[in-house]
Amino acid sequence: MTDSVLEIVRFRLRDGATPETFIRAAADSVAPISACPGFLSRRLVHDGAGGWTDVVEWADMASAQTAAQAVLTNAALAPFLSMIDETSVEMAHPAIALAHSA
Repeated sequence: MTDSVLEIVRFRLRDGATPETFIRAAADSVAPISACPGFLSRRLVHDGAGGWTDVVEWADMASAQTAAQAVLTNAALAPFLSMIDETSVEMAHPAIALAHSA
């Protein structure tokens, strides 16, 4: 088992937010999120039916929790966060038990 954790955030966009505009705002969020201590990787996925999942790997739970709080007050992330319907947000921080990549 590793110390790293995934931050899995499922959500929908607010009415009026388009996927294209959201993806541009998500691209602008890369630098501030990846600058957070403990950041390892991130993937933003869309299910094609209006659902989105932001998956961020953190070095440990403390890094994930610290970043989750810091994101909420980072002005550079405001455009990205403003397009998310906060009533639809589901967040989890499961520990990674096994990882493999090519």
